[in-house]
Amino acid sequence: MKRRVPTVVLSLMFLTSGYAAWDNVLSDNAPVRAEAEALACGRKACSEKHGMTKADRDPFGQTFEFTWRDAKVRVECRRPAWIVGARRCAAGEVRH
Repeated sequence: MKRRVPTVVLSLMFLTSGYAAWDNVLSDNAPVRAEAEALACGRKACSEKHGMTKADRDPFGQTFEFTWRDAKVRVECRRPAWIVGARRCAAGEVRH
C-alpha cells in the first residue's frame, strides 16, 4: 500500500502535465487566437492594417503580440486554475 500512493500521485501529475501540454501547446488554438485578436482590436482600431507578430505557447497559457504601424498590443490568455476553467484573455497597454 505504501508504494501505491506515490505511484498514483506521480501518475496523476504526469497525466495532468500531459493534458496541459496538449491543450495549450499542441492542440489547435484558432479560437484562442481569434479571442486574443478581438481583444487587441478593442485597444486599437482593427480597420487599420495589423498582424500577429509574436505567439508563445506553453503548458500554462498563451501570449500573443499584435502590431500596427504605430503600436503594439500584448494579449495573455490563461486558465484560472492551470488546466481547469475557461481561458481568460487580458490585453496589456498599447505601446507606441
